[in-house]
Amino acid sequence: MPELILCSASHSRLSLLQAQGWTPRVHAPSIDDAHLPLSGLSGSAFTLAMAWFKLAQALRDAPAAASGSILLAADTTCFIGGNNEGKPTDSADATRMVRAMCNTSHEVFTGVAAIVLPSGDRILFVDRAVVRLGSLGEAEVSAYAASGLWRGRAGAYNYSERLAAGWPLSCDGDPSTVVGLPMNRLQPWLLAHLSGASS
Repeated sequence: MPELILCSASHSRLSLLQAQGWTPRVHAPSIDDAHLPLSGLSGSAFTLAMAWFKLAQALRDAPAAASGSILLAADTTCFIGGNNEGKPTDSADATRMVRAMCNTSHEVFTGVAAIVLPSGDRILFVDRAVVRLGSLGEAEVSAYAASGLWRGRAGAYNYSERLAAGWPLSCDGDPSTVVGLPMNRLQPWLLAHLSGASS
């Protein structure tokens, strides 16, 4: 039975997998995409390239540990007004992003790259969701920026967390795509390759 290895330090991605009964081992690749320059690629092309790059990096980091395993990597980007915003660099940047999203819609792309070793069977895809954020008061935006909860978040927020906090959010598409792993599309592939591995 193959072992599932999550090539990501994202607690949100881990939680999505655990919610399906899987207990992946985490092996985050030695790369911080928050410090990479954003290219002029489309949302689909950028996220898919990043997901594959993370997977390749994880394979290079620990090739021996990958034998008999399924390696899973992903990347999520947020496009506000057609611009790839990435992750906020500081509280001022987070404030800018949140203000730009208020009373309008933005796109979220998550790219997925996974490979079964040693067979080499793989899956590569990008899923897109459109999120709308309603109105937030200045005091609420300032409090959120001061909280630091935006750190490491594409577009400065975590969808599930902010929805639970009462933000006026709605999603056209798979909400798990916004959280970081498009489970509606990924789950059937994982079930097929991890038969008997879920509880």
